[in-house]
Amino acid sequence: MVSNGVKHTGRTDFERSISLQGVAHNDAETQINEETSTSTSTSATTTMFMQANGGPPTPAPAPRGPGQPPFLRAATLQDVLCEQQEQDRGDKMHIEEFQFWFDAIEQDNSQAVEEILRNCNQIQRRLFIDGRFVFNIPKDSLKSADKTRLPCAFERPLVLAAVFRSKEILKIFLRDNGDVFIQDINASTVLHGIIWAVALNPSLEPDYFGIYELLINNLTKDQKKHLIFLEDSEGLRPLELATRLCTFGLFQKIIDTEGVYLYNKGHLGGYICTWFDVTEYENSVHGQRCDRSPLKMLVALEKEHLKNAQSSKVLQHPAIDKWIQTKIVTNVPYIVAWFLTRIAYTVLIFIGSTADDIAFETHFPHVGNAHAVPPGRDTVHETRRVNETFCPSPLFDVSEITHDYLTALVIGFSILIVLFDLMDNLLHHTKFRRRDARLYHVFGSRNFVVRTRFYRVCNFLLAASVLVFYTARFFRTSAIMSKAYMLTNILNIWSLLFFIQLLPALGYFVTIIQRMLKDMFHFLVLYVILFFSFSQTFYNLFYMGEVCTEEFHTVPMSMYSTFRVMLNMIDLTNYRGADMTDVAILHISYVIVVPILLVNFLIALMSNSVSDVAENRYNIMTLQRLSAALLVEERLARFISSVYKYQQKTLLVLKEGRVYVECFIMKKSNMQ
Repeated sequence: MVSNGVKHTGRTDFERSISLQGVAHNDAETQINEETSTSTSTSATTTMFMQANGGPPTPAPAPRGPGQPPFLRAATLQDVLCEQQEQDRGDKMHIEEFQFWFDAIEQDNSQAVEEILRNCNQIQRRLFIDGRFVFNIPKDSLKSADKTRLPCAFERPLVLAAVFRSKEILKIFLRDNGDVFIQDINASTVLHGIIWAVALNPSLEPDYFGIYELLINNLTKDQKKHLIFLEDSEGLRPLELATRLCTFGLFQKIIDTEGVYLYNKGHLGGYICTWFDVTEYENSVHGQRCDRSPLKMLVALEKEHLKNAQSSKVLQHPAIDKWIQTKIVTNVPYIVAWFLTRIAYTVLIFIGSTADDIAFETHFPHVGNAHAVPPGRDTVHETRRVNETFCPSPLFDVSEITHDYLTALVIGFSILIVLFDLMDNLLHHTKFRRRDARLYHVFGSRNFVVRTRFYRVCNFLLAASVLVFYTARFFRTSAIMSKAYMLTNILNIWSLLFFIQLLPALGYFVTIIQRMLKDMFHFLVLYVILFFSFSQTFYNLFYMGEVCTEEFHTVPMSMYSTFRVMLNMIDLTNYRGADMTDVAILHISYVIVVPILLVNFLIALMSNSVSDVAENRYNIMTLQRLSAALLVEERLARFISSVYKYQQKTLLVLKEGRVYVECFIMKKSNMQ
């Protein structure tokens, strides 16, 4: 409802906090010199008033009251402007003096804004339109660490008009040649501002579509490109920031802006042939922004945004869908080669770990052997002849030379994997933290749909465990060797799931297993607390009491026996020496709390995870395959860049040094 030129709308919590959010970014500039404000030159003020109005100034009215809005009193306005110019504050507008201007923008009070601008000269007009608010708050009100938590300064009047959805004020600013390219203290433009506004209050995203169109429609083609290509302090353009913050409605608006990313190339029946410019995100001469590619940011999609209808629309957008499929097809040969190499490595580990130890005994006959044997004695064969009933021959009986080659090959591969994965994990962690530092401060830890770090760590630990196994084998440390071999087999299985998840038929089940394991990990925190309590109770009852049983004679053994009680593998009624009333009460309580209550709770959690994965199966599979393709490309692009360029010529459109994704979009008239 509009009354007296003022639009009365309910302010959201986000809009109420705009001024506070701007404080931290301007904290270094908010200290006002109180002494100079009390010693302003009256003669200079009088002269300036007369030059501006052609006569003597109107006496200053009483201090501002609730019934007299200051933006309707020209004298007060001119006093403020003169004081600002005398103190040489440039484009700064301290909120204490310009609160009336901030309120007029927030309330979309076009009548007041028109009257203020009408009574201003050109310099003053530029200050009101292109100036910068300085929000004042005591330093001890915000911790220094909180400065990085605030995403955007929201300090420019034009940005505030867009963020507050004050369309009438925004139209006035654009009509009076407001600088739409102006940037705030962290280099954010008006487009960055509305993207952050949507991220902080997603329910208002449809309202910002009109704001975006109002800003873009007033610009020429070159001006549109310049505005959309401006970067913030983190080097992100509006398209990239919209992808990273999952504001997919604005993402589609930006990518469909003709002349910037989209180019219409003609009609083909009921279709429109469109080219989408992806030059700077491809591994080409101009591909300087590969790390900020929207595809890489889509892979970092959070689970809570996966259910959003806009997420599915983005993944099904003609340009994005074609671009994703191109990435997958381009890297499929390398993924297959990687998988075959991985299988070969697994086979070598298996053969090397189960092969005959004759070669080792021949080269190192006394290593780890307390009872040295005379030369010429074949200890391995002699032991087997004595114990052939219990120690059958190994699965692979290879020669000395073959065994040496296999061992050297496995150890060499393992060392390379450890070194490469160690550097890759460190670089990935550093790059990820640096790129998402502000997002962590604003939104906290992020729950991603696709996580590749788990498989990166598995590969690293697998190679490390293989090296530990062969080291223990060299020194004949059987205990360490057996544990290392067991860990190697477990990690080998989990690392192979990385490739299995890419298969159309089986990838769905791998995702379910991952979700269930995560639910189990969270569940174990509560489970272990209750389980340990019951285990200690069983220990005190059956070992520390009158009955001394072998099953509960130590704390670890008591925990294992308690687990067996849950599986009904131990009959507690056999311990006749104990008080059977206490045994019955403890047993019934344990069965109700742990096997019945907690286990069924775990089943319910896993069922919920299965339902979530089934509901978003297509999007999850797409993101998983895209993640694998981008991971391979990131590692190989620097070595086989010429091969990737050749593939671009066959799968993408190369024209005048630019790279385009070509797709066909159904005409709107035919879609209705």
